[in-house]
Amino acid sequence: MSLPPEPTPQKYRLKPAQFERLNAAPGTSPASPEHDVFALLAGVRQQEAAAGLNQVQLVPATRRRRRRDYLLLLLAGNSLMLTLFFVEIFLGFQVQCLAARMPNEFYHLLNYALHDGRPMFFLPAVCMTAYSAAITWLMYGVIDRY
Repeated sequence: MSLPPEPTPQKYRLKPAQFERLNAAPGTSPASPEHDVFALLAGVRQQEAAAGLNQVQLVPATRRRRRRDYLLLLLAGNSLMLTLFFVEIFLGFQVQCLAARMPNEFYHLLNYALHDGRPMFFLPAVCMTAYSAAITWLMYGVIDRY
């Protein structure tokens, strides 16, 4: 029994490229007016001017609310701390006077707290200073303009 002959392998090759010329060779024909870039741009600019796209309108300045909000927070926070301090002094002295059964001493204690007792204002002053510094840093250091 005989074996069939081996087929010869096919070799594939690229054939030379063939291009079909659609346009004329460069420099052989004059430029057509409908393909002139400068004429096209001039036409586009005329259409933009007719549509009013070149008109500049001044934009009104936007109002900045940051300073108003800063002052409002500063005033409200410090007022709240000062009010709470005075309420605490009033209630504390009232309770002390009633517990000691000396209600007539309330005004003497209040006078001492407001005029003679300087160290009593140290804590509220520190709190108000820290709050003011924190609000200032937040509003002008962290938060962007709005």
